[in-house]
Amino acid sequence: MLMKKLYISILFTSIFSVSVQAQLTLTKSANEPVIGDVNMMANYDSVSVIPKNTGAGMSWNFMTLTPGTFTETTTYTTVASTPSASTFSAATIAAVRGTSNYEYFRTSTSMLEYVGSQDPSGPETIVFSNYGTFLNWPTAFGNSNTDAFIATQTTGTTTGNWNGTISYTASGSGTVTLPNGNVHTNCLQIKKVISISITSGTSTSQFSIVGYDYYSSSTKFPILR
Repeated sequence: MLMKKLYISILFTSIFSVSVQAQLTLTKSANEPVIGDVNMMANYDSVSVIPKNTGAGMSWNFMTLTPGTFTETTTYTTVASTPSASTFSAATIAAVRGTSNYEYFRTSTSMLEYVGSQDPSGPETIVFSNYGTFLNWPTAFGNSNTDAFIATQTTGTTTGNWNGTISYTASGSGTVTLPNGNVHTNCLQIKKVISISITSGTSTSQFSIVGYDYYSSSTKFPILR
């Protein structure tokens, strides 16, 4: 299920960095993953209200978060090197989460799209026939986008049909203080809303998921999610 793909209050750090920009705008050259990129994640727990204020000139302080025990490394690789390359032939890059969970993306000059995922331990495969747009290039404060998607989920012998929308808004700009006290100025907040209806047989489930990504001008991937 998509719920397994989402991590709340997760600190993202990247071993790759990009040049500091005078005004933060997410671009294909600076923020789109490429083969060989590695992104390391560690989760943090909240003990109080997490700041999610929107607007220009904001200050987001996450020093009340406490370290959890979960960590995960995501490595971006070629689609051909993954076990289900033929199933995701439309993808141009794959992400290996941990050791054996795969996510597939399609890149273009104007956007980054989600093509599907596979979890061999389920086994579970989710194939998008109408891809979901993660981000358009470029994206700056005030920009927004809504995209409809369609997918088929196969878990063992059970099949589910997905219909939904993924929306994002570059909803805030300002300064992020990480749990370790590091301060990042010139940050961009991306608010994402995913609405899904999943039908399997005669049963239909509906989900609405809201997440916030915080990008810094000094890193490729979000520093906090």
